[in-house]
Amino acid sequence: MTPKHAWTLILIALLPSFAFAAKLLEVDMTVDNSQRQKSSFKSVDKMIDQFQNDSIRDIFPSYVDNVTQVDANVNYRGLPMGLNFALNSTTLQFSIPSLNINENFDGQGDRERALRLLEEYLKGNGGETANRINRELIKISPTSPIAGNPASLMNSMVDNAFYSGTGFKKAPVNIAAGEMAEENKIGIGIDYAKYDQAGYDTDVWNIPISYSWTDKSGQSLTIKAPISYIDQEGSETYKARLGASYQYPVNEHWIVTPVFDYGIIASEDLYDGGQIISGSITSLFTFDSTKFFSKEISISIGNMFGQYETMELSVDDYEVDPDQENTVYKHGIFVDTIVNLMDTPLNFEYIITNARYKGDDVYADNISEFGLSIKPAYASSRDNSMGLTLLYLRSPHAEDISGFQSKLFYSF
Repeated sequence: MTPKHAWTLILIALLPSFAFAAKLLEVDMTVDNSQRQKSSFKSVDKMIDQFQNDSIRDIFPSYVDNVTQVDANVNYRGLPMGLNFALNSTTLQFSIPSLNINENFDGQGDRERALRLLEEYLKGNGGETANRINRELIKISPTSPIAGNPASLMNSMVDNAFYSGTGFKKAPVNIAAGEMAEENKIGIGIDYAKYDQAGYDTDVWNIPISYSWTDKSGQSLTIKAPISYIDQEGSETYKARLGASYQYPVNEHWIVTPVFDYGIIASEDLYDGGQIISGSITSLFTFDSTKFFSKEISISIGNMFGQYETMELSVDDYEVDPDQENTVYKHGIFVDTIVNLMDTPLNFEYIITNARYKGDDVYADNISEFGLSIKPAYASSRDNSMGLTLLYLRSPHAEDISGFQSKLFYSF
């Protein structure tokens, strides 16, 4: 396959990836058992505000404050909920049938007071019941910031562990021993990803920042501190990580990389977030180069094993811990060759990976990637380097998960 053909296949694969956009938060409200209105929202705050007396009266002029019966079916990021005020009642009846949750919030004469109690409940004052909601969202919804989808914190930590151990110069011209030098390098880049997560249109911007120390033997310690912004149907989420990896070349063919990582993610709009700690080890083995259709290629096999576990997150009046724990295996094949473009040798790398999530249930527990990486084929690590990677992603099990990611990185 020529580089031109590879680019064509990737672009064709991306074309059908995105369909109509679903709504994160939807309310189907009925008053007086007769008048009905459907609405969608970008934040939980705005969704709950829809049940305030003034807001309902704007839609239904016949509504009487704290008196009129209100019944609503809520699509809470894919989780069905019920919100009801009975006739002449200021007690909010809250239910999640799939979890057998039924709660009453007594407004003591004021429905808006009951709505504030619901807000506090969803932010964590519901204790274990609130945690059950977040665990269920990880399992049944592609919108959880914590796990279960490509934009989640756990998935980004898995990718970091895997590519920290496989993102080496594996082309034949770069494998020769004795080319390493003692040096420190700063790395910075920009990543952009666009995913269709079961109809939810998701954009992710990420700024990877790193610092590496490398000795003559090729051993390298790298500290990474990327920050990310996620826009999912207008709902905003922020993510940050701090991790360390240690690359140890066992010999000229085999590199082993343990990674320790910490990440935090939070969305004020979605009343969701969490912290994850992880430990992993990645093995990369590169075979001797060989000729293929008169082109010299090298093949590398990457295997990663990691353990990921959430911790309690407490910020202001928000407190939650979904108690999620997963063991993740990610495997990949990398095929490298040197292509001379305008007398410049470039390393073209074709990538196929697959990640499997074991342990607690997640929405997408099997994610595959197909991609192409292009970077200068320097014979020595002493040079500055720049690379571009394009990845197409799909979940074989959750077939409504797909997307692409582009990564531009520079180290100096």
